Amino acid sequence: MEINLIKSNGLSKEVFSQVMDLLQAIEGPLQFKCDPLSVINFGNDEIEVRRFTDPDDFRRKELPPRYSMLRSYNLDMVPDVNTASWETLFDKCARYRRRHDIAADAFVILLTDVSNKYNWFSASNPDNHYDGFVHTEDWNHYLDAGASFPIAYEVLALVLQRSMFQHKGDMQRLAHQRPVGCVNDLCMNKQDIILKLRTADICSTCMQALRNGMPDTHIRHALKIMESLRLKMLLSQNFLQNSELSRLVIDRFKNIRLIDFGNLELRFNPTEKSLYLFYLKHAEGVAIGALPQHKQEIFDLYSSLSLTGTRAEMQQRVDTLVSVTGNAVSENISRIKKKFTDALGLEVAVPYCIQGPNGGRKSIPLDRNLVLWETQ
Repeated sequence: MEINLIKSNGLSKEVFSQVMDLLQAIEGPLQFKCDPLSVINFGNDEIEVRRFTDPDDFRRKELPPRYSMLRSYNLDMVPDVNTASWETLFDKCARYRRRHDIAADAFVILLTDVSNKYNWFSASNPDNHYDGFVHTEDWNHYLDAGASFPIAYEVLALVLQRSMFQHKGDMQRLAHQRPVGCVNDLCMNKQDIILKLRTADICSTCMQALRNGMPDTHIRHALKIMESLRLKMLLSQNFLQNSELSRLVIDRFKNIRLIDFGNLELRFNPTEKSLYLFYLKHAEGVAIGALPQHKQEIFDLYSSLSLTGTRAEMQQRVDTLVSVTGNAVSENISRIKKKFTDALGLEVAVPYCIQGPNGGRKSIPLDRNLVLWETQ
């Protein structure tokens, strides 16, 4: 099953990349694809500035005329928001589909910073459930986590709902007006989104509908991604500080993953990764001042990772990194620590980080029984 993600001009490349990483973290039949060169723009005639004069309205969905369900709740916030009609958003997907000859049974989902007329997190086209959108902004009003987590969840929800809502009235029948922690919670009070993000579940009624429309292999893959998202979000919110540490796997391509934390991949540039792998190999620790003595080993790691520059240029970069007169190593160690801390929270990240006293040996304190090097 192919799911094509496209982005609006206002969505940052960083968040778009994070969403793709989250959705692609677990291998399986759901194939998430993106075209980073295709950016969807909106004309002035397609945008309306909506002023929320009633503070309750900002965090409340509205129901399109064709959906005959109730109701709403409240919370306070009064911003001015750029909005587009659902028809405009779905038309962006349809145009991209035609322009790029996307198969009729493949998804095209637009991730857009532009809000929508009915103030929904996401929606699929009632006339073609393979086209849909996810609103990427304002998540900070509903949960204390990076926007990439709920955005990825909403993408997956649209894919699952395509297989659940196969007949007229299925959406009205299966959507839960009262939140139960299911992917089909309607969340008319938008703050209720927290519950289904933390449960990452599908209720028995909705699961039966899903099984009627999607192969079990696809369902299992989707559930693994949902659980991975749930776990990574909880880690980022410091909710799993007392959990057991994950095994750290370095595969044959030197990708670094925490397989017990939702197969979380840590993304480092070649300099950061070569330095981190070096310290993983040296459990005894190495002082920064002693790194020039290991320059060849670090160069071998770096040259296997970097895709740019001649051998001489790579050598110069490594020379700069290990130079005792510079601060490159300390800067890279700080960046590595930040990436672990952002992903795992401060306490869980500690054993995975390079650390040690000033002037003394630096090391990664992680138990090496938890470090797995894959060679094939």
